[in-house]
Amino acid sequence: MKHSSSQATRDLLWVVNSPPLLITDQGGDEPIPEHQRLLQADIDAEHLNHFLTEHRSRRVGRYFEALVSYWLKHIRRVEIVAESETIYEGHRSVGEIDFVFYDEQRRLTHWEVAVKFYLFHSMRETLPGQFIGPNAQDTLEQKRQKMLERQLPLSRNHFPAVEVRRPFLKGRLFYHNQDQWTQNASEQISIHHLTGDWCRNSELAAYLQTLFPQVAISQPSCDERQQIRFRLLEKPFWLADEIANQDDSLLLTPESMLEMAERHFRSSNRCLLVAHLVQTGDSYLEAGRFFVVSETWPAPRDSH
Repeated sequence: MKHSSSQATRDLLWVVNSPPLLITDQGGDEPIPEHQRLLQADIDAEHLNHFLTEHRSRRVGRYFEALVSYWLKHIRRVEIVAESETIYEGHRSVGEIDFVFYDEQRRLTHWEVAVKFYLFHSMRETLPGQFIGPNAQDTLEQKRQKMLERQLPLSRNHFPAVEVRRPFLKGRLFYHNQDQWTQNASEQISIHHLTGDWCRNSELAAYLQTLFPQVAISQPSCDERQQIRFRLLEKPFWLADEIANQDDSLLLTPESMLEMAERHFRSSNRCLLVAHLVQTGDSYLEAGRFFVVSETWPAPRDSH
């Protein structure tokens, strides 16, 4: 399969085709059926890029919402009744509705949309464990409750004709290698969800070693040195799998990855999201991704 060189195109494909995070009573757990999947040929890359210049944001969530908006308006071409609409009761704001639209069956539909990235922390001394955001300020359970119990019910009074209410929650859950047994431990999490790894900076060298079977990081073979690279992912481009040319100046070797992380954590506690890429022909394709966190994460709260 040929991958688009357009970041926005690849991100839009990810928004539509990636699996959901949650199982809910409102449905939406199963991956999108093959016949409904968005294809690269369906996307006008130039038009999409122009649209995004008018909705520019460094925030991953806002970028995700803009891509959903484009998909609904310009590809599915559904009739949108409300978008990012603030809801008032009297003179008091009680929340915001993301999207209300008529679907292809003319059902009035309410979606609350979000993209989230959570790290499983075992918290053995207290709770069985929970999924915590990189900045440690929210959890998957908090987000689930907010969407299902606060945001989606807003349309009952303000758009009573709504027939379908559904969370559109995408993202990825990250697991420490010591906690792999906990995957899918929560019955609310879709078995199809995307996963990644996380480690502390002090564990990074050992973690990278797991990506180099039989080879020491300090003395990788010539073949291994050519075949594996890393890239620090910058917001808002945390969505689609990374691709890169072999001469891409932003690619990091294992040695430069370790040096970069060491410099970063001398002055910051902000988590780093990194893609691990493997050489395929003249390109590098993502083989996985991982967070590197400070020694104190998730407390005190990191700036992010």
